[in-house]
Amino acid sequence: MKLHFSLAFAVLLAIQFCSSCVSAVHAPRATTVVTSTKSEHNEDKPSDIPTSLARGGATTATVTAVAKRKLTSIDLALAGALATMIGDASMHPIDCIKTLQQSNEGIGLNMVAAAKRIWKTNGVGGFYSGIATYVISDGMAGAIKFAT
Repeated sequence: MKLHFSLAFAVLLAIQFCSSCVSAVHAPRATTVVTSTKSEHNEDKPSDIPTSLARGGATTATVTAVAKRKLTSIDLALAGALATMIGDASMHPIDCIKTLQQSNEGIGLNMVAAAKRIWKTNGVGGFYSGIATYVISDGMAGAIKFAT
């Protein structure tokens, strides 16, 4: 469950970053231009110019602020669904090993032995048996959970 939330957080950050990039192109920007020369800068008098700019003798600094947009319920639902699906897909091989260990067929098998048995009998596909139903249903649950 922790993996789902951390993946959802990463997806939300990605959506926020992409949304900021898109809104940065379309949103009006608030720009402030500060000018100063070394001769105008007085160490005794407080200044609005950042110290790093004043020391370097910069003559112009531009500060740009971009308005952030709030994520909609659809953004949150997509992030939750995607994060849940990625988490489920990455953990499914371990779930298959666990399921074999808990069955009558896998009594007494450790994790490595169970993985070898799945590999020997079904190949790579054995680790992803039943993944489609699991990922789709849990992805919908993740969308609902994160959108509300």
